[in-house]
Amino acid sequence: MKISIHQPSYWPWLGLLHKIYLSETYVILDNVNISKGSFQYRNQFLCNGNVKYITLPISYDSKMKLSEIKFKSDEWRENQLSFIRNYYLHSKYFDEIFPSVENLYNKYYSNDACSFIIETMIKTFEFFDIKTNIFRASDQNFMNSRGELVLEICKFHEAKTYISGQGARTYMDEELINSFSKNDIDIEWQKFNFPKYAQFNSKDKFIGGLSSLDLLFNYGITDSRRIFSKI
Repeated sequence: MKISIHQPSYWPWLGLLHKIYLSETYVILDNVNISKGSFQYRNQFLCNGNVKYITLPISYDSKMKLSEIKFKSDEWRENQLSFIRNYYLHSKYFDEIFPSVENLYNKYYSNDACSFIIETMIKTFEFFDIKTNIFRASDQNFMNSRGELVLEICKFHEAKTYISGQGARTYMDEELINSFSKNDIDIEWQKFNFPKYAQFNSKDKFIGGLSSLDLLFNYGITDSRRIFSKI
């Protein structure tokens, strides 16, 4: 069984979706501390050729677990929708994508910010037809941290292969890699090249690394799935 493990991400980018797509099981790493300014609760979008961050207004405490974060107030829904609406109103597939996005915000009334972030991920999985099994790390009493936590989760789910992004090389030292090997778990390093596609508001210069919503607004569900399947 192939597994991937990653923090929740607000309207995730294609690189994370690709790693999850390659996996049979994806564990949402929501039992770790929140990182200020991370893509856990914000992401990049395109506005008139410029990269803009859309950030969820959460009550921030560096000692908080991601599963514990809350919204600062009840006014966040319309503010977030206004940003997305204004940035992509004139995109070719706005009328196909935005109603589903809007409905997600309008039906969510809890103050649990992490669960909403996960809802944006699940909606993105639906858009791209990703059928990977999903679990939350916070549902189990895992005890370790960083690389050892990843190994612990892999063992719990009886994984045979752990799919890792290239960024994990900073903490996956030789000793930890050997620990995976001793537990008969192979490490598969993800290979991902961001696909280039036409962006209606890019000023003729492709800008990568954005939320996957950017591709969806520009190409719609059918062609976005086609582009994604060729990554």
